[in-house]
Amino acid sequence: MATALTAASHASAQAYYSQFCPEADICYRLNIPTETAFTGKGDIYIQISSLVTYEWVALGLGHQMAGSKVFIMYADGMGNVTVSPRLGRGHYEPRYDSGADFEVLDGTGVDGYRMTANIRCGDCTSWVGGGMNFMETSGLWVYAARPGLPLDSSDPNENLKEHRQHGVFDFSYLPAKGGQNLNPFLLAPPADVPLGIQRGLPSVPLHWNPSDAFPVAHGTIASFAILVLFPLGAILIRVTSERRLVWVHAGIQILAYVMLFVAMGMGIRIASSGQLFHNYHPFIGIFMVVVIFFQVCDGLLHHSQWLQNKKRRTRLAYVHIWMGRALIVIGMINGGFGLQLAGVASPAKKAGYGVVAGASFVSMVVAICYGERKRALALKAKREEKENREMRLQTSRFE
Repeated sequence: MATALTAASHASAQAYYSQFCPEADICYRLNIPTETAFTGKGDIYIQISSLVTYEWVALGLGHQMAGSKVFIMYADGMGNVTVSPRLGRGHYEPRYDSGADFEVLDGTGVDGYRMTANIRCGDCTSWVGGGMNFMETSGLWVYAARPGLPLDSSDPNENLKEHRQHGVFDFSYLPAKGGQNLNPFLLAPPADVPLGIQRGLPSVPLHWNPSDAFPVAHGTIASFAILVLFPLGAILIRVTSERRLVWVHAGIQILAYVMLFVAMGMGIRIASSGQLFHNYHPFIGIFMVVVIFFQVCDGLLHHSQWLQNKKRRTRLAYVHIWMGRALIVIGMINGGFGLQLAGVASPAKKAGYGVVAGASFVSMVVAICYGERKRALALKAKREEKENREMRLQTSRFE
């Protein structure tokens, strides 16, 4: 980890900027024209510079990724770079902002080992979800990057893999203030990449975000409830004749419901911080938790009717059985939507989820077929026993 730094303005070259290098091979620069610094509104200028050994490099305005305005740079494969303006969504891939007020300026491109993006931002003082006050002396910004082979894409909405490096830093505005509303980086020397350090300048400490376990905990708890506990409860009640297991079934399903309720609370927090309520996944999850509550009540009522009806299925029993099966399948599918929404799961993790979901589904289908076959044979045996009893009764009368 390289020492981060802030560069003073270069008055002799009439280039005013602050510089921060959070890594040895990544540097960010900022210029705030005099008018913007005085009024707090207007354009600002940003430079992102790094080695070509990165898939992508990003700079975000704000103290956290959720709600931040993000500029992402990656090689386009034709000797230039793509600049993608996006809106941060917390632990999920930032969403492409097609309405952003920005311009890619001269000096942008790939030069040997270095790629650079010079950007004019016209709405960085105000955007949906936030805004920056450039009249202050400094502000918190975030950065993220993923080392790897060049992305080589000209699509600003390109799907990005999860970052490997990220952090929060305090960007000093004082040396950045000054100059006209023009591209200041044409007058400035190239960023000191790959060294990343300009000797003799004061350093600024980097403050890392502690890893937030909420998304991992949410996915783990919800997946365990949907892929393991709910199917297990459904399987046990189908494959055994032990009467007491109905309460084991109820206990497992209630435990799974409590876990799913906890996961929903985590999911609501994640969706709120990342502005994700426009997606299918959170709505389906909340819908399931609400419906399963009535499913639990329905199960208790149906069991009571089953006892009163001489252990025969009622219409309510069929509603309970088939609704439960449908909810398990919907939950499995919604887990896939969650992985897709997160955008950070590796192909191996997605494949693993698919394998477990498939195994749970197949096991449940086999148990259903076995249980229904066993029930059909039991009903047949009861009918035959009844018929034999009636025949014996008739025979005894004739005798």
